[in-house]
Amino acid sequence: MADYKKDEELNHDSVELEPYEPERMMSASEMQEYMDGSEPPPSFGETYFNSYKGLKKSAFFKAYARGSMKGNWDVMLIASIVYVIMAGIIQFINVIFLMDRMSGDLNSTFVLSWGMFFLLSLTLMVINWGYQLLFLGVVRRESPAVSSIFNGFNKLTKIIGVTLIMNITCVLGLLLFIVPGVMIYYRWCLSNYIIKDNPELSVTEVLKHSADMMFGYKKKLFYLHLSFIGWFLLSALTCGLLCFYVTPYVQTTVASFYEDLKSRY
Repeated sequence: MADYKKDEELNHDSVELEPYEPERMMSASEMQEYMDGSEPPPSFGETYFNSYKGLKKSAFFKAYARGSMKGNWDVMLIASIVYVIMAGIIQFINVIFLMDRMSGDLNSTFVLSWGMFFLLSLTLMVINWGYQLLFLGVVRRESPAVSSIFNGFNKLTKIIGVTLIMNITCVLGLLLFIVPGVMIYYRWCLSNYIIKDNPELSVTEVLKHSADMMFGYKKKLFYLHLSFIGWFLLSALTCGLLCFYVTPYVQTTVASFYEDLKSRY
């Protein structure tokens, strides 16, 4: 008690504190100048995002993504081609070869076809996780490799659990009303990143962590996605070829959004 009273008598006004001046974050226009030059923009990880306290608009995340993508186009393009080929093969096998065999009498062909269908679908979930996380590595300047799209097999159970819960819940929400399904998606849309950064969390904890982070930010991310609608229309006009630019662009932008939100959480 005596120590407590002594602390109360201290003159805190006499204590001199050095002012904290965080590194200033570049604006979208300044980021554009880096893009036009030969040097990539600087990266300070979470500190870089945390030092900029103002709410950033979609233009900033897009500019930061474009700057991050410089020097990584070869990896992103090859990874996108590998991902599209593997996803296409899996979908082709599921639809063309397995669908006809998944109906009819209960026999060895029926059971084998369903087992193969689920195995390929789960494989696609894991590859999708690795592909999305590749762009988080781009934002963090980790020099990701094409092989990183297969890293999800080390977290197989957790990725499948989170993805199944998300997909089933979103589909049920869309069947009832469109808005609940969309809100459920944005509530849990950061789950893949959280699995990467918090491997100790369980499936339910990952979903809760994503919901907590996205509280008050679902509309902001929705508008960020909506800002790419022009790019997707252009992709349709090019028979999907432009998607090899648009998809990495979108994924890297969303990854930068996550990095910013993580620094606030």
